[in-house]
Amino acid sequence: MAEHHFTWLTQGEFHMLIEVGGAFRGMHVLNQNPGNNADLIRHSGAGNRVRFTYTEEGHRMYVEVGGSWMGLHVSGGDPGDNVKLIRYEGDGHLVRPVRNQNGTWNLLIKVGEEWKGLHVHQQDGNDRASLVRHSGNGNEIVLSKATIVGKVIEEGYFLIEVGGEWKGLHVLNQNDANGTALIRARGVGNRLRIAESPAGDVLEIKVGESSWKPMHVLEQSSADNAGLCRYDGQGNPVRFEGVMGGTGHLLVQSPVGATEWKGVHVRSQDGGDTTPLIRHCGNGNGFLFLDTPRKIAPKTVAPPVEEAVAPAAPVEPDDLAVIEGIGPKIAELLVNAGIRTFAQLAAASVDEVRAILAAGGSRFSLADPTTWGQQAALAAAGQTEELAALQAKLKGGKLV
Repeated sequence: MAEHHFTWLTQGEFHMLIEVGGAFRGMHVLNQNPGNNADLIRHSGAGNRVRFTYTEEGHRMYVEVGGSWMGLHVSGGDPGDNVKLIRYEGDGHLVRPVRNQNGTWNLLIKVGEEWKGLHVHQQDGNDRASLVRHSGNGNEIVLSKATIVGKVIEEGYFLIEVGGEWKGLHVLNQNDANGTALIRARGVGNRLRIAESPAGDVLEIKVGESSWKPMHVLEQSSADNAGLCRYDGQGNPVRFEGVMGGTGHLLVQSPVGATEWKGVHVRSQDGGDTTPLIRHCGNGNGFLFLDTPRKIAPKTVAPPVEEAVAPAAPVEPDDLAVIEGIGPKIAELLVNAGIRTFAQLAAASVDEVRAILAAGGSRFSLADPTTWGQQAALAAAGQTEELAALQAKLKGGKLV
């Protein structure tokens, strides 16, 4: 049976960091020589680059030294415990990445019909500790960006976590203007990609079908709590720390060329919608980078299926103008697009609503539907007091 194929794993080059006692250190080829039978060790720094391939047999891992890639092997082909791992000519042994709930991984290695984990020998945490194949899952690993993270996920969506809740990175008002603030709000947000620049990798953000623009630290300030915005020009370099295909952190450099990198945070860590994103000390909030546009929408309960001999009566439309920020013209626009009820509006993503507004013409460009889904969900549930409390915090549908 073929192993599960982690698509992202075979589309980039990584450094493999291995954990002992809370400290992650890189996997190295001892003496950094390109020879056969070179020992693999855990040592300070990011270590040698690794890459993975996939066939019907499963995954294999290769380690690079000086442009030469060689496979991961178990020394001597012995299936026993405490057998050394080496870099050796050829494809090497099959490996099986195993995902942990905390976003880290274990790496199992197959010899014959037996799978065993990658371990740090004696679990001592010292530099130059040998790597071995041993019973159990072994030490935790993470795969961090090597040199081509932008080619791992060329375009996707960036979700930011607060208190276990993931929300997307958005461009406030979804307009094309320069200096537009970046926020954390419901849904997957705007599309993102990694682009190369003279200063390094930058994060570019797209709105609708307009041009891509890079993320900046407002006024290029190196101070804490500097706001992030989408703006013309080169943008600030970014780097990712964590697991590609899992969770991690986004660090931003400011000013360009500085030695200090700081993380992207959700201001006040409050977890609310439309919360500004800032650059601040530390690694910041956790992120997920989605490579497919999965829609995040409120859960809706499907109506029970009833037997009927005649077509069901059309659904009576709700008064969408009850929603703060929606006037008669926008309500008509939504109805014509098939959104006739509060439940339908609550189930629609912010991007879907924005697309409807954009199709209606430039006069609707200032409308901000960020809170419409939340309001509609309360209205659909008949929670009038909660809806009134929320709307008391809004002006034109926007949080104030």
